[in-house]
Amino acid sequence: MMKDPAASIVTPVFISDLLEKGFTLNTVGNGLFYSALPLLLWIFGPVLVFLCSVTIIPILYNLDFVFGTGKSGVKGKVSEMDKDFEKV
Repeated sequence: MMKDPAASIVTPVFISDLLEKGFTLNTVGNGLFYSALPLLLWIFGPVLVFLCSVTIIPILYNLDFVFGTGKSGVKGKVSEMDKDFEKV
């Protein structure tokens, strides 16, 4: 029962902006969560804080960066999806 598809609020630009905001909030939220963990462990002593901090650095690094090369990585999958989208 859609009257006019051109007047729809849901446009590709809207979806793109919404996904970008969600990605940003997810990144900030994960960073805050993982940085609060060493503060919580401070109750039990500085050794746990150090171990937690040393462990969290590679975890956050891997969460913040996407690794992939050629067709086997993320870029290859995105280009394949673009080809499928162009067929439609």
